[in-house]
This record gives sequence, C-alpha cells and structure tokens, in this order.
Amino acid sequence: MDSQQVQAATPKPGTGSRALRQVLVALVCLVATVAAAYLLYSETQTWRRSRYPYIYAVAPKSAKPKYAVSGAAKSETERLGKPGAPLTVQASLPSSPCVDIIRAMLRDAAQKHGDKSLYVEIYNSATPEGRAFEEQKKVHCATVFVRGTAMEVRHGRGGDQVRAAIDRAVAEAQGKKTQPSNPTSATAKEGA
Repeated sequence: MDSQQVQAATPKPGTGSRALRQVLVALVCLVATVAAAYLLYSETQTWRRSRYPYIYAVAPKSAKPKYAVSGAAKSETERLGKPGAPLTVQASLPSSPCVDIIRAMLRDAAQKHGDKSLYVEIYNSATPEGRAFEEQKKVHCATVFVRGTAMEVRHGRGGDQVRAAIDRAVAEAQGKKTQPSNPTSATAKEGA
C-alpha cells in the first residue's frame, strides 16, 4: 500500500463530528417544532372552550334521577302494584344495565301509585315468558306499554316520556275515581 491509499482510507479529522452535529441540529429543530405545535393546539383548545362553552359542556354526574329503588334486573317477571288496577303498564326490558334507569323508574312509580291505581308488569326479555310477551306484542327491543301505547326506551332513552305518560294516565285514572258518577245530582246538592 502506498501513501496515497493510506491517506484515502483514513477519515479526515472533523468529518464525523460534523455529521453528528447536523443530526443533532435537525433533532433539536424537530423537537422545537413539535413543542410549538402543542402549545398552539392547547391555546386554541382553551380559547374554544372559553368562546363556545355550550359545545364542551358536560352534564354533571348528579344529573341522573335518583329513585328510591334500584334498577337491577331480576330473572323472573316482576308484577308490582295492585292487580286489576285501572292502569296497567307492561314493559319488556332486557337484563342489560343500559335500561336499569327505566326499570328503576317503573319500580318507583309502582311503589308510589301501586296501592291506588297502577299495576306494573316488567318482563325480562331473556326469560321464556319475556320472549313470549315480546312475540305476542311484536317488539324486539326495550319497550314500555302505557295503556297499550308502545314507547321504545332503547339504551335508557325516553324515560321522561314514559314517566310523563304514566303520570298523566294515573291522574286520569284517579280523576275518574273522584268524579261523581252523576254530575246533575252534584249540582243539585250544591244549589240546595
């Protein structure tokens, strides 16, 4: 090997550190860019939340209605209230926890109005009796029947409508009980 070949094979001093310096500069620039992008993003999100709070509003955890009874499913059909009551509410609910709020609301209504004018039947759609009820009524999901009117309550939605329908029906049933059967005799007594 002659001296020219030896010089060509030996690295020149400072070339390795120069490449390393270039990589480090690129890496520092990349980290600085990512940090700046994150700061801009977080500032934008803060501005959005202050400018449009209704978009980012989260319902408080206490927004769920509190019922006196729990909503856990039972393995058999529940019959609550007074059989033969003027108002019968029937429900076909799965044993899934997504409709526990509806089940609790029905139990609460039966506890509140059951001694007077309400009879509630809650069918568990996982049982043979529940499947037969669903087949008879031709429903496939969580449904509540108030005076024969079907109201779908999938995933616990529609509970307010069911509650309002039950309250109206109970008020009508109690109103029919308290009204006199012969209104002419009531006015005659008032005039006397």
